Parts: sequence; structure tokens; C-alpha cells
Amino acid sequence: MLDVSDKHVVLMCWKDGDTQTDSAFLGYLHYRLANGDLSPLFEFHWHPSHKGFHCKTPCKTNIDYTDRFLPGAPEIKMQTKNLDPRIYKDRLELILIFCDACGISPPDNNPTAESLFYGDKPRS
Repeated sequence: MLDVSDKHVVLMCWKDGDTQTDSAFLGYLHYRLANGDLSPLFEFHWHPSHKGFHCKTPCKTNIDYTDRFLPGAPEIKMQTKNLDPRIYKDRLELILIFCDACGISPPDNNPTAESLFYGDKPRS
């Protein structure tokens, strides 16, 4: 997890499958509560096998998602591009789409933050 403000943390991960359809990219934005627990605000998913970009938010639900992700939360579809999370430049674009959707500024020439956001080495 990476702190992006005093109260907000993000987690981004991807799955490298043998093919694009076996791959995935996931981004999570959480709010840090006063007691240290995390309350999820936004999930971004890209599963090329079965859905376009889609997001979940805890809006319009009374479920307590503290320290969890957002199962069963309302889902929002986004305009989808054909991106492959296994490819470095496509993963960068997915990260930028996630950051833009969350209102987060991506790292700016900070090698440590860039490594946390983007991974250590380009694959393609």
C-alpha cells in the first residue's frame, strides 16, 4: 500500500497470465480511519477475459466494508481501451487511468515512488 495523502492509501496490483485474457489489473483507494482501519472508497478492475473497465464504490449501500474490498457494491462501467497489464507501457496507462479516476497525482520523477507505482523494470 502507498500513502497518497494523510488519510488515503492506494493499492495497485496486476496479474501476469500466459495470455492477455488470463491477466488482470486492480486498483484500490482506501480512507484511513482514526483507529487505523481502512474504509474502501473505490475499486478499479480490468479483466480482459470477461469485462471492460469497471469500478465499485460503497455508495447507496449500508454494508460495512471496513478493512475489506467491495463485494456486492454498486458497479460503474467505464470506457474501455484494449490494454494488456503484462506490458509495461499499458500498465502505466492503467495506473494513470486509475489515478485520474481517483483524483490522484502520479509520482513525478521520484524513483522510489515510481517503483512502488509502476514496478521495478519494464517487461515490454
